[in-house]
Amino acid sequence: MNKQGTLGLFSFSVEAALSALTRHELMSSPPGTTRKRRRSPRQPRRHPPPPVPAAKPPSITLPEEIIEEILSRVPVKAVTRLLCLSSHWNSLLSSSRFMKHHLLSSSSRPRLLGGIYPHTSLECRTLSLSRPLSTLIQNPSLDPPLFLHPPLNVGPVPRIVGCVNGLICWIHRFHDNYFHYLNPATGGKATSPCIRRSMTGDSVFMHGFGYDPLRDGYKTVLIDCNTAVDDKAAVVKVYTLGSPSSWRKIAGFPFVPKDYETHTDGHLGRFVCGAVNWLAERADESLMIVSVDLVEETCREFSLPPADEGDGFVDCENLWALGGCLCFSYDLDGLKFVVWQMKTYGASESWAKLFNITYTDVGIDPVTNFFPQTLFMVDKGVVLFDSDKDSVFVLYDIEQKSYKELEFDNNGVWFNTNTYIESLVCPTRYLRYRGRGSAATLPIGVRKALTN
Repeated sequence: MNKQGTLGLFSFSVEAALSALTRHELMSSPPGTTRKRRRSPRQPRRHPPPPVPAAKPPSITLPEEIIEEILSRVPVKAVTRLLCLSSHWNSLLSSSRFMKHHLLSSSSRPRLLGGIYPHTSLECRTLSLSRPLSTLIQNPSLDPPLFLHPPLNVGPVPRIVGCVNGLICWIHRFHDNYFHYLNPATGGKATSPCIRRSMTGDSVFMHGFGYDPLRDGYKTVLIDCNTAVDDKAAVVKVYTLGSPSSWRKIAGFPFVPKDYETHTDGHLGRFVCGAVNWLAERADESLMIVSVDLVEETCREFSLPPADEGDGFVDCENLWALGGCLCFSYDLDGLKFVVWQMKTYGASESWAKLFNITYTDVGIDPVTNFFPQTLFMVDKGVVLFDSDKDSVFVLYDIEQKSYKELEFDNNGVWFNTNTYIESLVCPTRYLRYRGRGSAATLPIGVRKALTN
């Protein structure tokens, strides 16, 4: 509860208590006193003076902008409890403006997203959220563990498609025709309508999840590529969370997804600047970036940075989202890790090399054939990525060209390259209907408030 609400309740309780105490003192004699002798009927009756009303404690009224600023820094679970305080608070805290304000405040406290493999099974059935990265970096320690408990039970073998504004989107790795959505902070869940896709051995699927800022909606992208036919355009389908029109096709063009033999997350798109991006190959096997604009719902391609590595062998190409920019990385000769950054999204001429490090300079043994995953840009010049050592992360300062190892107890959790932030965004807010193949659940206490 904020300061205004606390003062209001305190003011009411004090006023009521003083009023009751005053009435009680007027109606009864204080203990230990004797009754006065009744006056003679001949004497005129004297009426006691009227009681002095109790002084009301001063009330403090804060502007609504200040209240909103204070509550935007409150954890989600505490905010959902305040929804039931009054209709005014319900209207304030469930408004789209406050949700965006709270989301902006939470964006400075990202967490890592990971999964747990039980000791009795090779199938991952749960997802876990780490402690805030700012806390981990400032105070690295093995106790408590890196990931919080209890984990989120989401079913067998979840494959995370994306995590945007506190909404996690995933599919089950094998034979799942539904996409699933979850906000761990509010407990809101939803499932997409069934999608029909080709099941031939030559089909490769690319998935993506992102946010449409123009329509304030969340969209999922599925690209079905037939690798056996070079000149066949990929089938691109888009689903808007809550849309009654279900999945719909948009125009595509011929391309072949990049072959990821060792990097299973390569076919998962990177969401940057309102678009989802993947690496793909042209007919001449040169690499390019395929992008689906979620606002215009159009496909486009643009070039990667120019190759200036001489005769070096480039391998393990991948895309990342760092600091709100699209990044491209690769391994050079098994000795270096190179990362480029697109300064202006969509402008191929804006590619600039972010950093070029030798593995041994950051404590990584090149013999292990380990390829780092860039997880998060802490500041403009500091990047966090994992290392070849279990439970060890590398914090690399680009300007100083220095690094620091951070060791945590990961407790058997594998890491995903997505980061999660707490938010009030709820998938049920976008569900306008309940039909076959579409479902949503939310705790009863906040369901009505968040779906207004």
